[in-house]
Amino acid sequence: QLVYYSSHPDCGNVACWKSSDANDKYHIIGNSWMHPGITQYPTRRWIAPQAGTISITSNGNVRMGNTSCGTSADGVNVYIEKNGNTTSALWLTYLAWNNTTGVPIPRSLDNISVNAGDYIDFIVDHGAVNNWCDLTIFDPIITYSVPNQPAKGYLDGLDGNGSVWGWAYDPDVPSQSINVHAYIDGVLQSNFVLAKSTSVLRQEVNSFFGITGNHGFDFTIPSQFKDGKQHTLYVFALDASGNGPNPQISESPKTFTLGGS
Repeated sequence: QLVYYSSHPDCGNVACWKSSDANDKYHIIGNSWMHPGITQYPTRRWIAPQAGTISITSNGNVRMGNTSCGTSADGVNVYIEKNGNTTSALWLTYLAWNNTTGVPIPRSLDNISVNAGDYIDFIVDHGAVNNWCDLTIFDPIITYSVPNQPAKGYLDGLDGNGSVWGWAYDPDVPSQSINVHAYIDGVLQSNFVLAKSTSVLRQEVNSFFGITGNHGFDFTIPSQFKDGKQHTLYVFALDASGNGPNPQISESPKTFTLGGS
């Protein structure tokens, strides 16, 4: 078990996480470095909050940070693993005791796919003999990209007076209102009739999806379509990024006949 210290002599009098086991007291994680214990290996872990793509780099090369033990030290092994896969690490390298130049994390660790709950471990273990002077500068950086999620929504109703209502939201910015576009009798630009913001509070939608903000919309069918003829309404939710996709919402299209004798 590691215990946090705001300062400790074994950590060079700086903040660190340090083993509570007196027999393994040099099992330590600092802000940009790690030191393996005799039986325990320090591990930093990143957990993916949702599906996406990551690239792994580091702040400078991975390198040794203490050469004062000389040839009595025997270097370290450095691992990057996904989901605890010890037999097929994403990356494994050995650093000799005097390798203060170090090695970069390879570009093969760009564009790694992850699912929600996947984890990446950054591990340092001592060499074959001992953990003397095994302080290792290992400051990983994860760049995390989440694929754009399409907006979603529902066309709740269209009544005999031409009132239309529903809701839509973008999962990438779930507290933000978005726009919906309405088309009648086709989905070409010439069929476009209006744009509407989802400015109406729909608390039941928020509660169901666990989101906040205003996501409801309402509008009235334009008067020229209240002519006693059958028409078809299409409603699309616009992605908040402005780059699409802009899907048609559920229960769209709807046919209607309004007015006439």
